[in-house]
Amino acid sequence: MKFNKFLFGAAALSMGVFASCSSDEPVKGPDGGNGSTDVDRYMSVRITNPANYGSRAEEDQDPVGPGFELGKNNENTILPSNVRFYFFNADGQPFTLAAGNVSGTVTPNNMVEPIELNQFNQDGNKESTLEGVLVLGKPTAPYIGQTPSYVVCVANLTTGEFEALKNKSLSAIANATTSKTPDESSNKFDWSSFKMISSTYFDGTEKVMYSKITADNLAETPEAAKAAPVDIYIERIAAKVRATGLKTWKSMQSDGDGGVKDVQYNIVDASGDPTATTLYVNLTGWKLRNRYVKANLFKEINANGNYFDAWNVPTFHRSYWEQTSNDATNLFDRTYDITDEADFYRGNYVDNAEGAEYLKNVAYTYPNTAWASGSDAYVPDFASDRATCSTAIVVRGIVCSDEEGKNPVNLIRWAGVYYLESTFKQLVITAYNAQFETNLGADQVHFIPGAPNKWIAAVGQNNATMNDRYFDIERWVDGQTSFYVNIKHANNGNTPLYGVVRNHIYDYTFDNVIGLGLPGNTPENPVDETESYIAARLNVLNWKVVSNTVTLE
Repeated sequence: MKFNKFLFGAAALSMGVFASCSSDEPVKGPDGGNGSTDVDRYMSVRITNPANYGSRAEEDQDPVGPGFELGKNNENTILPSNVRFYFFNADGQPFTLAAGNVSGTVTPNNMVEPIELNQFNQDGNKESTLEGVLVLGKPTAPYIGQTPSYVVCVANLTTGEFEALKNKSLSAIANATTSKTPDESSNKFDWSSFKMISSTYFDGTEKVMYSKITADNLAETPEAAKAAPVDIYIERIAAKVRATGLKTWKSMQSDGDGGVKDVQYNIVDASGDPTATTLYVNLTGWKLRNRYVKANLFKEINANGNYFDAWNVPTFHRSYWEQTSNDATNLFDRTYDITDEADFYRGNYVDNAEGAEYLKNVAYTYPNTAWASGSDAYVPDFASDRATCSTAIVVRGIVCSDEEGKNPVNLIRWAGVYYLESTFKQLVITAYNAQFETNLGADQVHFIPGAPNKWIAAVGQNNATMNDRYFDIERWVDGQTSFYVNIKHANNGNTPLYGVVRNHIYDYTFDNVIGLGLPGNTPENPVDETESYIAARLNVLNWKVVSNTVTLE
């Protein structure tokens, strides 16, 4: 197991830089709190990063699923300057740390910043361990005094967010929030670091959001303290999404039993007769819709929450659900434009990719579950329900006439019949000329918006519409289309539970394509849409992984 280790004098803990002091006498702690002692004390703290938690054997015992996955790039990065420890007494009140015989300037409060992290490799260079040693008091002058009862670890917050947690009770910091703001120039988020915080779960009826400090963790020598550290388990606040299966697929049809079968489309061409045609859909990229940009620092969960089986596993210091607010103003990427290929730049996830190549094909978001468990109208009714505030994957596709995906089609569907666009325009202008005794060409026919994701045929500059006959038209312009997948977290009984939870990977595989997708940008459900999705297993990984295999339609 990889870990970070920080060694503390029992309560002579403090924030920031430590000023030198010449005294080698023991430092006396404050009165009150949990009681005093005249015994020399040291305390060691070991941080277990979510990317490093658990041996393979331990994780295989997790009831939600086996396996784990290490973080990549900067998903694990914790620098000493970006870590804070907050200490509390038995009542959950901030424990004021004594200033004294330490190498730094001490401002009494309950927050500590470590001063050193050293990285080294172990296990044949397969694992990298970060170890930081902070001795408060000196080995020749250990701390004597009262000790805190609880410690909370927070990493990679802003300076202002660290300060806002200082000298607050456990109940107060439980309500703290954090948010992400996109870059003004690129309109993208900066994921150069990942905010992390002590994990939250229930142990019986006790809501645990801290690590307990017991007598076993207090020792008379630094060496003994290192042998019995206080273990702190932290988790990332963000969730990660990735996908594979983007390629050119032969368009299929549902067989009615959850499978697919071959289909040909009868397309009316210039001859005026329908021709049985095989169509293909080239999946060119994807993006997230409804990314949440605000989060509670700590998970909000209920001990009696009937979320789904085994959602809370105290043995692994984890819970696998959380409650989030239903404020739609915190949703980002509400809209999408399937004509903007650059906006759908994410492609197939590549496991061995690094750096920018890796980041190009993954997406991050803060937790978003409110729309999966409440009574709001935005709760998804099915996997491809577009009228939702749940976080979803929008896949861009191009309908093509060839299996290489190189020949997009301009296609019309009207009154249940497919037409080449050129053929349909000729149909419209023929009817128009007959009605108004004109002699216009098909180039005078164009389309204006009608119902959501539908069009109305119009003629000429004055937009003379044929809305008594030619309306509710679906148009695949240059083949452009989209498929929609609400991200599924688990099943609550037989009911799919849509939502994204912190420190989880949502790993999607697209295994087929049914139909031609929705050729429009309005988040509305087509009238004749039917649901089809296939869910695979939930995998418990270091990033807790939720794997789903879906057939797009």
